[in-house]
Amino acid sequence: MRRSWSSTSTTERNVKLHEGSQVLLSSSSEMAIIRYIGPTDFAPGVWLGLELRSPKGKNDGSVGEKRYFTCKPNYGVLVRPSRVTYRGINGTTLVDDIEG
Repeated sequence: MRRSWSSTSTTERNVKLHEGSQVLLSSSSEMAIIRYIGPTDFAPGVWLGLELRSPKGKNDGSVGEKRYFTCKPNYGVLVRPSRVTYRGINGTTLVDDIEG
């Protein structure tokens, strides 16, 4: 299903989050780099694996026995795209839905 947003500019439609993008984690105003985008074993939908600039995270890129990305201990966190912004744009609008 395609969604149309009248407030979406041409620039926003052309931008997509990708591994290596620098984003703002809204809840902590912490800058982070996206290290993973995709599904997880613990919940449905799209998740972002972030490497934070300081040790305020919850993991090292793994949850349980599953590794999603690699970073220093306590620098990693997995969040929904809605929890980040990229150049002032909410991350939800910048990722593709995962079918299935």
